[in-house]
Amino acid sequence: MALSRPVLPDFRKPPVGEVVLSLQFNAIAGFQATHLGLFWSRVRADYPKSETYPPIDPVVEQFGTRPQPTQGIRFEIVQSGFVPRVWLLNDAGTELIQIQQDRFIRNWRKVQETDEYPRYELLRERFERDFRAFDHFIREEKLPEIVPNQCEVTYINHIDTGDDWRDLGKIDEVFTVWKKTAFKETDLVTETVRFQGRFRFGADQTSTNAAGRLSVEVQPAFRTSDGKPILVMNLTARGAPKGPGLGEVLQFFDAGRAEIVRSFAALTTKIMHDKWGRCD
Repeated sequence: MALSRPVLPDFRKPPVGEVVLSLQFNAIAGFQATHLGLFWSRVRADYPKSETYPPIDPVVEQFGTRPQPTQGIRFEIVQSGFVPRVWLLNDAGTELIQIQQDRFIRNWRKVQETDEYPRYELLRERFERDFRAFDHFIREEKLPEIVPNQCEVTYINHIDTGDDWRDLGKIDEVFTVWKKTAFKETDLVTETVRFQGRFRFGADQTSTNAAGRLSVEVQPAFRTSDGKPILVMNLTARGAPKGPGLGEVLQFFDAGRAEIVRSFAALTTKIMHDKWGRCD
């Protein structure tokens, strides 16, 4: 499906470390672990490596009620017939598919510092290609039709401290929501920072209905390659597609991605925009 690029903030060197396009659907009755292996045999030329993990719990955004808090550690007894989540990866580990009984996920992630973000349009195109192959496989196996119930777009940004700001005392030069003047009457020195927020989109201020919810989280971390301190900014747009077809799923991805890009630009400063080469 062709995609016309909307007018959005654009950066020549965005700090994107990972992008996730995820489709959650009603659990496919009769889907077994053996189906994961059968599907892998069809796409193994593109994804020659595999890893196995426990499945991700289903998540559904609800409106008109308070957002539920993040759940803590959950313990469960694995019964017979357990269907895991499988990762199918390319040789470089930069692109992968995740599949479980009720999810199809496609990731791009930066593995080496030289890896360049391939842009949303290409990732969307590859999601569409790979999901069509999976949907065709499900039909051939005479399993129940895939019925989408939630879509999710996630951008994980790795914000390097660089030479512009060597400590968190200058975090006001990174995020517009952090005001250094709030501490002007104190002698406090910022050691660590984390914050999060949730926002509706696609609805007016008083609506109990919305197209989706945007979650933003910022927390400190260390870069794996060299142990350098960074800030990880995670933006996730999640909600239900307007219909059951792949076209409606892709439309939600487009809308969610647009909200993420606009919010990222609004929450970060011109100082950082200049560093990332804003060019819109």
